[in-house]
Amino acid sequence: MEIERVEVEKLKELQDSARFLFFTPKNIEITDISFRNEGRKWSTLRFVCDVGGERARVKEFFLDWFYSGFPKSLMQSFVSSYSPVEMKNMGEGVYFFGRNYKNKDASSSFFLGTQVEVEGDSMDTVKRVTDDLHAPFLIDKFKHLSFVDRSFFARGGKPEWFEEERISRMEWRKLEGETLGDSLRTDSEGVLRCDGNVAERIVIISEPYFRRVIWVDSAIPDSQVGNLFYELRESNGLFIVRKMGHGIMADAGRMGPAIYQEKKDGNITTITFSPLFSYSEINSLLPQLEWKFGMPHNLFK
Repeated sequence: MEIERVEVEKLKELQDSARFLFFTPKNIEITDISFRNEGRKWSTLRFVCDVGGERARVKEFFLDWFYSGFPKSLMQSFVSSYSPVEMKNMGEGVYFFGRNYKNKDASSSFFLGTQVEVEGDSMDTVKRVTDDLHAPFLIDKFKHLSFVDRSFFARGGKPEWFEEERISRMEWRKLEGETLGDSLRTDSEGVLRCDGNVAERIVIISEPYFRRVIWVDSAIPDSQVGNLFYELRESNGLFIVRKMGHGIMADAGRMGPAIYQEKKDGNITTITFSPLFSYSEINSLLPQLEWKFGMPHNLFK
């Protein structure tokens, strides 16, 4: 069976073979635990929490079809704008609280590479569960586990819609770890070729345990390939969009996430920063990232 009912005691055994870290509450009992093994779809951990007579449903997985740390589940739909979002910084991650695509009170968080979505009967219940989450099995294999190793679609998973296809149609490889600053290293690279030429290239840069992540996504839109880049537009509930240098910057506040996009000479470079990057770090890193990995001169490696 693809979906397996799990007892709490078996979570440690599952963690040893999983490709993302599990997060569970410290002080709240969990029930109805299930784990979907990777097969037709990506692996997912789910469980339920009962809090003062109300329920919260938790879903965890590795988000590989969109930029790391963006709270996609809090969009009104996956192709629409975000609901009004409240953000909270909790050291190793940033929590986002709002209404999800089912119009339920919910949170979306990015912890050490894991996307955690909590949906509850009330926002108070959602916040209580989200605030109580921790990683009970912080094993060493996750310290330098690459995007390629984590990603279902980069390893050949079958896509069902265009955002997943963007990742699955690329040729992916692990990079050797060129250092940027104190802790960031090049992680993985995906390349899409059209008629022998490179049409798109994604370079992923990460910290140990995937705590913070940068994507440099470069594309040539006239390559006769669809959905090569995301059209950056203002979102009512989350992002503020403004001109920055030769491009456009959209950010969700002091600790991100943030997305920068520049269109030049028929080429488009999109650079995204997961939560926990400060404004000063982003301003410092952008010139390096554009020069090393962006368009146009480094696209044709």
